[in-house]
Amino acid sequence: MILFQHQIEEHQKLAEHYRDLAAKREALAAGLLTIQQQADNDLSSLKGLVDKCTEVSPDAIASLKSAVLNLFSGGDDDDGNQSIDPTPNTGPDEGEEPEEITGILGAGVAAFDAQPPADDP
Repeated sequence: MILFQHQIEEHQKLAEHYRDLAAKREALAAGLLTIQQQADNDLSSLKGLVDKCTEVSPDAIASLKSAVLNLFSGGDDDDGNQSIDPTPNTGPDEGEEPEEITGILGAGVAAFDAQPPADDP
């Protein structure tokens, strides 16, 4: 008879939970890195296009800008366009609690964080 069998099993379950959590966080970080690299490439290409339009036909900039802004129309605001924040939030300010992770890659991660595995009777 092992005296601490229940406590050992409980700690093993918690360890597995945290390994799963770490794996999900690594996948989230990898997904965000991929998106960041694609955004950097696409923004660089867009800047080149803007420069070329400015050189060839400055009047075309308005049409290009309109087309790009139409990509963001999703119905979040009353006018049908999403808000554009020029300085994205990169994390909580000192002393603030971090917000829950939500969005395309983070949905469900916060719920997973909050609940350790249930004990099996």
